[in-house]
Amino acid sequence: MSGQLFDGPRVNGFYLLPEDVVIIGLDTDDGSEHPNYDPRINIPVLDEDVANVLVHGVLKPGLIRKEQLSGGKSRAIVLDGRQRVRWARAANAKLRESYSGAELEKRLIRVPFIPKQQVGDANAQMRMGVAANRYKASDFMMKAEEANRMLSRGISKKDVAIDFGVSPQALDQWLQVLTLGKKMQDMVRSGTMSPSTAIQYSDMSEEEQDKVIADCERLGVTIGAAEAKTQRAARKRSNGAEGHDVRRPIGAGTLRKLMSHETFVDSLEPDVAALLKWILGEANQDRRIKGLRAALKDIGYLAKDED
Repeated sequence: MSGQLFDGPRVNGFYLLPEDVVIIGLDTDDGSEHPNYDPRINIPVLDEDVANVLVHGVLKPGLIRKEQLSGGKSRAIVLDGRQRVRWARAANAKLRESYSGAELEKRLIRVPFIPKQQVGDANAQMRMGVAANRYKASDFMMKAEEANRMLSRGISKKDVAIDFGVSPQALDQWLQVLTLGKKMQDMVRSGTMSPSTAIQYSDMSEEEQDKVIADCERLGVTIGAAEAKTQRAARKRSNGAEGHDVRRPIGAGTLRKLMSHETFVDSLEPDVAALLKWILGEANQDRRIKGLRAALKDIGYLAKDED
């Protein structure tokens, strides 16, 4: 083993004051159009996170990239570690209330960063940020919206799925939730309804979705994914019956019951009644229907020489 602590490539890093790095959208006027924007910059900074940083400091390094500005100046853009920077800033604000001078400088929280040298174009930067943060965003809708934003920039669905660490099929479900009405999306965002439950109502209008929500709130009940799937299947059957788009084949049992119904049988033409009886297996009924035996021979059901 060499003189260094571990046998492996050494990585250069920096301990920077959180005020000296730039969070896009928080420290700048940029919005979601910027590839390094992350909507989680708007979530509240919790006191418990700040307290943790005051005791332990920031333990996990973030990622930064150097952006060259006009006039020879530059700035460090945060690619990963935005929340750690926000916690450290809040912790330093508390320290400044209690200390000053050399003592303050000694206590100020610094954030460890690893510089990312090769970041590629804007879409590559965006993909890197998502890949680094994919497990941190617990808000399903936030991840779905970010995935949709990536697609709108021309990043392929395959690459978006890779960056989030999900299957393309799961990504399709994320995008399907985004087609739901606002109230249904809010239910998913708040955790009141699971995404797998919500997408079962994507076949309904926004007004119909709102009624489902209102009924649940009025009755004080929640709907699970299995029940929602059952309801969707029932709607599909109902719509098929009304619009004649979905037709189920009639089983032999149902047909036998119909043929035992005198009123129904009496309403049939003789040839039709004979055909139905032949289908049910009654002997010699095929001989009572003009042209049936010839047709059966033509299609090979009966032998050509059969009487």
